[in-house]
Amino acid sequence: MPDYNAKISGFAVGDDLLVRRTINRTLSKLPNGVVIATAWMTVKENLSDADVDAIVTKEITTVEDAGNNGHIEEDGSSQAGAADPILRFDLQTTDTRSIGANHRYYDIQVKTDTGAVYTGEKGVIYGESDVTISTN
Repeated sequence: MPDYNAKISGFAVGDDLLVRRTINRTLSKLPNGVVIATAWMTVKENLSDADVDAIVTKEITTVEDAGNNGHIEEDGSSQAGAADPILRFDLQTTDTRSIGANHRYYDIQVKTDTGAVYTGEKGVIYGESDVTISTN
């Protein structure tokens, strides 16, 4: 079973944050032979919030989008489709400010080249209050 009690913390609100995750094929039930085409990281204030009301939403593909959203670093196609996919989500200053020092809920989902969707991780995310607000 994927990590459904994950925690992302230890960053200062207002800082950029790279969230890199390996999706374990065995734990997430992601079959060998399929590759990841798209992945999402969604952060919400409440679990019941609609997706359109999410605080942060990042969608990534295998195309590098550094500094904006991130990208799928390993799509799982290596080793005859048995490699664990590696995802990188780039959260910018505005994203971590939106998350704040409050506990927010997040998940990471992937969509395969066959169209199947799997949740690779979910949990809470929160930062530490910053001191410097302006970065002239």
